[in-house]
Amino acid sequence: MYQRLERGQGNVVAYEIGDSVTEEEVREILGQLREAVGEHGRIRLLVRMRGWPENATAALTERLRFAKDHFGDIDRYAVVGDHRLAEFLTEATDKVVDMELRHFDHSDEEAAWAWVGGS
Repeated sequence: MYQRLERGQGNVVAYEIGDSVTEEEVREILGQLREAVGEHGRIRLLVRMRGWPENATAALTERLRFAKDHFGDIDRYAVVGDHRLAEFLTEATDKVVDMELRHFDHSDEEAAWAWVGGS
C-alpha cells in the first residue's frame, strides 16, 4: 500500500509507503516519478515509511532501471522512517550517488519537509 501525499507540490513529490507494496504499486510510483521528471526536469522526493515493507524488493528490476536512468534527476531525497535498516541504507546510498539523500526520524518529519523543499 502506498499513498501519494498531497503536501508535495511543484517539483516536490511525496509518498507514504505501508507495510507492503506490490510490484504493480512500485510500477505506478515509478511512472508518476517519470511524469514529474518530464514536467519539472529535476525533482525532490520525500518518502515516509512506517517500519520496513515486507516485500521491499518488489519490482526490483524496474527500480534499478529507474535508478540508472533518473538518479541524476533527483536533487534531494528525504527518507522519513523509524526502521534502522532504512537509516543505514539511506546513509550508505548517500555516499555513492550524486544527489543529496538524508534520513529523518518520524519526530523530525517537519525538518525533512523543510529540507526537501528548501534551497
